[in-house]
Amino acid sequence: MKVLAFVDTHLDEKAIKQIIKKSKKVDILICAGDISWLGQGTKEALFDLSKNIKKDIYIIPGNHETNSELIKICKRKKNLIYANKRLIKLEDYYFFFWGGGGFAQRDKNLEKAITRLKKKLTKDDELIFITHGPPYKTKLDILEYIGHAGCKSQKKFIKTLKPLLHICGHFHENEEVQEVVYKKTLIINPGPRGKILEI
Repeated sequence: MKVLAFVDTHLDEKAIKQIIKKSKKVDILICAGDISWLGQGTKEALFDLSKNIKKDIYIIPGNHETNSELIKICKRKKNLIYANKRLIKLEDYYFFFWGGGGFAQRDKNLEKAITRLKKKLTKDDELIFITHGPPYKTKLDILEYIGHAGCKSQKKFIKTLKPLLHICGHFHENEEVQEVVYKKTLIINPGPRGKILEI
């Protein structure tokens, strides 16, 4: 399966054109949030993608979109799929989507979800984790003058459930940065122009 993942496009027309072009080579697309700028232009950007890409686009909110807005938009286009807080099986893989925020170091609801998923998934199930913000203490959450600013609950998720892949963004300084943690999980910030991932 080939996936085109992208994040933090913020209405960048050149980035959106790149996504449309790259979409021809993949099976599905995943937007890890912040397609808009402070909520402006969300509908227009997503409708543009929907019109030009005849494949399913799975979407979560970043810190620039609201859940209610995305739900409303996705209901109007068949290939725009609101995936927030959902576990979706595609082919042989489980995709777990957890959007919003990007600033909290702890997320109690995500930690509750870890317990639920541990019961649901077997050790043979391959999991893909999609969030807006990055996990704590990785190459993807380092900010100059601040240090590590990612989410500790996401790091716990990775350590416990050992996903094959974690797609995230939020910190623009770290776009296209990737790192393997716990000898298995590839964490990647695909950036606004998107990255094709073969799984």
